[in-house]
Amino acid sequence: AGEVLFDVGANQGAFALLLAEVWPKATYFLFEMMPTYGELIKKTFEKHDARDRVRIIPNAVSSVSGDSVPILGDPGHVSSYKGWTGASLLKRGEQFGKQIAETTTVALGEWIAALPADQRVPDSIPFVKIDTEGFDGAVLKGMTVGDNMLRDQRTRSIFFELNKMSLSSDFKPKAAFDLLSDHGYDTYLILNEGLYRISDECFEPDEYTS
Repeated sequence: AGEVLFDVGANQGAFALLLAEVWPKATYFLFEMMPTYGELIKKTFEKHDARDRVRIIPNAVSSVSGDSVPILGDPGHVSSYKGWTGASLLKRGEQFGKQIAETTTVALGEWIAALPADQRVPDSIPFVKIDTEGFDGAVLKGMTVGDNMLRDQRTRSIFFELNKMSLSSDFKPKAAFDLLSDHGYDTYLILNEGLYRISDECFEPDEYTS
């Protein structure tokens, strides 16, 4: 009780529901920028004991706050497939390059710094999940501004995705790993076989070029 967890790119809330099984008494901040998905999250949690401790924030999470930005994706996915929209702040070719909505950005560190006193986030944050279709590096960077969520490793665990889409962002995968390393974190690749430590020897420059 009293702990606060973050799900950035919550979609319909399925991952957050898993978190609620592990931390049944925590409060959950779910960031989902797609319009109407807030109602789907509420439906996911409607029978769960944590439903009154789920807060849905309809903003995109980035490295800066206050930017008005287009949400890019495939309109066909939005209209025909309810499970995944491909929505991102990144333009990823023609297939996922069309504007499907618009939103305003927040940087997580600034966002928690602006919370009212009765909603203050504790100094220790157990878990942050990030899945923003290639934009995860910018989200990590935004955790360091304002009330720095990475200082002294106050966020104990961060689960995020870096993939080929990340190469299109301004914050390349190596920069994300360097940011975490500078704050004292160890980084691991998650595979079915287990966790694999990532070190400088894993990287080759041509991995980060188009």
